[in-house]
Amino acid sequence: MTKAKKKAAKATKVKGEKKARAPKAAKVAKVRERDPRIPSAGTIIKKEYGGETHEVRINEADFSYKGDRYKTLSAVAHVITEKKHAHGISGFIFFKEQLAAKVDAA
Repeated sequence: MTKAKKKAAKATKVKGEKKARAPKAAKVAKVRERDPRIPSAGTIIKKEYGGETHEVRINEADFSYKGDRYKTLSAVAHVITEKKHAHGISGFIFFKEQLAAKVDAA
């Protein structure tokens, strides 16, 4: 575009007016498939750790532990182990035996 055309375009624009934009595409919610390693919602898994029995309830989209909700099983394991694992901990490894027993029973 030449300088003259740019100047003409600026002159026709009203101050504060914005260019018309194409409408944004509607966002489609991602639906994650349920991990086959996790038992069905409503299941309670128990884990002995640090001299205590810890109970975790599996919900449709998250996990409940001591009245709090967590997005991942790893987050629950992290809370139970009191962040003693510097690089995090896998919830599936931490609850491996309990999950295997519940999935096999289903």
